[in-house]
Amino acid sequence: MRNHRNNHRSGEDLRPGDLVYDRYHKRNALVVSKWGSALTGYFVELNQGVKIAAEYAEKLN
Repeated sequence: MRNHRNNHRSGEDLRPGDLVYDRYHKRNALVVSKWGSALTGYFVELNQGVKIAAEYAEKLN
């Protein structure tokens, strides 16, 4: 059996105030808050008021 790597971002390193690229809406944004766990996955709220899964947020700073 072949092992596949999980290449999704965990979101554990994201903090409020981080500049991220929102790959879902295709724009830059600031992280306002983060919630979730390693088991359920992390989610972030961005300064535009949208909430996305952390794997769509690519950290820029």
